[in-house]
Order: sequence, then C-alpha cells, then structure tokens
Amino acid sequence: MPSFALISEGITDQVVIESILDSFYKGEVDDLSVAYIQPTRDATDVSRQDREDFGGWEQVLEHCSIAEHMYEALALNDYIIIQIDSDICWHPAIKIDPGLQWNELVEAIQNLILSRIDPAIIASHQEQLIFAIAIHSTECWLIPLYTKVLGELNRVNDCEGLLGCIIRRNNGVFKKEYRIFKDLVRPLRKKKNLLAALSSSPSLNNFVSKLPVVKDESA
Repeated sequence: MPSFALISEGITDQVVIESILDSFYKGEVDDLSVAYIQPTRDATDVSRQDREDFGGWEQVLEHCSIAEHMYEALALNDYIIIQIDSDICWHPAIKIDPGLQWNELVEAIQNLILSRIDPAIIASHQEQLIFAIAIHSTECWLIPLYTKVLGELNRVNDCEGLLGCIIRRNNGVFKKEYRIFKDLVRPLRKKKNLLAALSSSPSLNNFVSKLPVVKDESA
C-alpha cells in the first residue's frame, strides 16, 4: 500500500489531489495514507483558506530546496507528490514560456522543481518523486465534472473563473475555500468521473499515469 507526502500550493489543491488518489485507488487500498507537508494542515487551516498569505508556488519551491525536509518526507512515506500550477509561468521571476505545448510546459516546470532539489536526493530517490503539474490550474481538472459544453471541457485559461460561473449557473456555491472544495471534488471520487476528466485534460492524465500501481500480493 503506497503512502504519499504532498507538497502543494494550497489546501484546495490538496483536496483535489487527495480526491484523485482516492478515486484511482478505489477498491485497491482500504486506508489511503496522505501526509500534508506543504502547506501544513491544522485546526486553523479551514478558516485561513481564503487568505493568500500562506502556501503558494514559492513555498513549494522553497520546501523542495530544503534537503532535510525532503529526506524526512521520504523516510516516512513511499512517494512525494509535488503540485504546482503552470500559471506560475506568467510570473516575471519564472523564465518559462507559457505558450509551450502542454507536455513541454510540464517538462519545463518539472525541471524547475528538480533544479531546487538536492542532487543527491535526485540521484537516489527520483523514482519516488511524482509531479502534479496542472495546465494551468487544478481548477481546470474539475471543469469536466460540471459541464458537457465542448468549448468549456478543454479550457485551460482562467479555469477558476469559469468553474465558478459553471457552478453558479447550476445554482451551486463557489469559493476557493476548503469546505466548498470538499463538496466540489466529490464527483471526482467516482472512478468513471475521473476517467472522463482524464480524456479532457492531458496534464491530469499525465499525473495519474505516474501514480504507482498497487501490486496484487496474491498473484
């Protein structure tokens, strides 16, 4: 049974990743183990979620650059999932062209993350590092759960805004908040819905394809 440490930009991203893991391993893993490394989870996080003063891609890169943190996560977990949205490429400090093809963009951001990790960790543990690079945000991965409109299914720009419009169009409530996202990702926990979302999002499919398969011990 694989265990995962999760380094992500924010708590809502954690909710999305965990729901994907739950769906992917449904029927194969009874008690999925996910440790929230960045941002940390505690009793105050729910009320803090709508603030922008914690988490974020800069904290992800900083956490990856601290060898002690990475070694500790590897000692306690089988894999580390590192999540960053590709919209960081519009930040002036990031020298990556956001107009690259999706696979080239994913590779460029993965290389950026790897450049911050101790080379000794990469040499001995790279197969334990799994990258969840969303084009251009994890909200894009949720859109296929709530619309069948062709012009919306493959949307990668301003997905947070579009997702909010779709949810409100269906008389729902949308806010980038822990409790709201716990409800929003509920359909994703069904494997058939995950498979449908994979067909609409190459970057989601790329992430899921890297997840380790549980070995059948009875074979």
